[in-house]
Amino acid sequence: QLEHSPATGPLHAFLICVHLSDPFSCGAEYSQPGARGIMSFLSLPAKPSRRRRPCLNANACFLDSEALIHLHGANATEFLQGQLTCDLRRLTPTHSLPGALCNPQGRVISDLRIIALDPAHLVLRLRASLCQPCVETLQRYAQFSRVEVSPDSREGAILGIYGDAPIAELPAEPNAIDRRDDLLVLGRDGGIGEVIALSGAEESLRAFAETLPAGEENQWQARVLAGGHYPLDAEDSGQFTPQTLNFDERDLVAFDKGCYTGQEVVARLHYKGRAKRRLRIYRAPEVVEAKERLSDAGGSAVGKVLRCVPGGDGYIVAAEVSADSPAGPLLSPDGVQLTPV
Repeated sequence: QLEHSPATGPLHAFLICVHLSDPFSCGAEYSQPGARGIMSFLSLPAKPSRRRRPCLNANACFLDSEALIHLHGANATEFLQGQLTCDLRRLTPTHSLPGALCNPQGRVISDLRIIALDPAHLVLRLRASLCQPCVETLQRYAQFSRVEVSPDSREGAILGIYGDAPIAELPAEPNAIDRRDDLLVLGRDGGIGEVIALSGAEESLRAFAETLPAGEENQWQARVLAGGHYPLDAEDSGQFTPQTLNFDERDLVAFDKGCYTGQEVVARLHYKGRAKRRLRIYRAPEVVEAKERLSDAGGSAVGKVLRCVPGGDGYIVAAEVSADSPAGPLLSPDGVQLTPV
């Protein structure tokens, strides 16, 4: 806002650039001593939408197997700090944070990704099959922190993007968030990402999807698996420690954050023990069935199949394998050879 009258002489305008270190508190005011002008701003606007040319090295698919949970309340961050394996002090509005929810026995109920819309509104991204169990688990404790936990019932609110990296539509940095009006664009590892529609923005997300060639969700899921991350489904919930799924090696567990549900078991295994089995990812020319036993070249049983999904020219296989087993090809009971990714 500039005050001006002919008596004060010509009006001069200046562009002032301000760096905000805390996007949650975007209120400030600028004034120059002796000047008659004041510039003020109250919020940092999202990047304006613009017409995009089709991205030829990427595909888009709606992620019907994924879901969202909303947490509302001034104590939402503090509440989740006592529930999840990751350190919520690392969460920022510009980066999502991967983590996991465990039961008191230190077994993973669900992996998830945390997004901060504002200090009193956090969003959890997870598999749809585990949405309601996680809501019920969190609600059991949230009432004591005055935090409201609710599932997002919208359909078509999450779009997956995959292709040959780098993908122009995605942030270059893993876990980075690029807000474009009412859409959140999330970067991930391995040439994948996702776009989440804020409330009421489903039409904007559909318009965004139309700028990219149509893809298939199983191809997006295959890239997640090939990248080394095992997203839990309902049948996996409560079956594995974070270490078995390599969550400790993939930065989903903070061992210096203090207490959370299941922390004692997880920390004891980290400091005084070792995981007897670890997740390993393979490629196979043919489909192999979940729970099939896997053998090494000498015929010794060393693990079992957890999941097999189509990917590329064959299949991507996640297996739970003895931590002492040397890295190398494995064989299914039908003689299908699995090659490490």
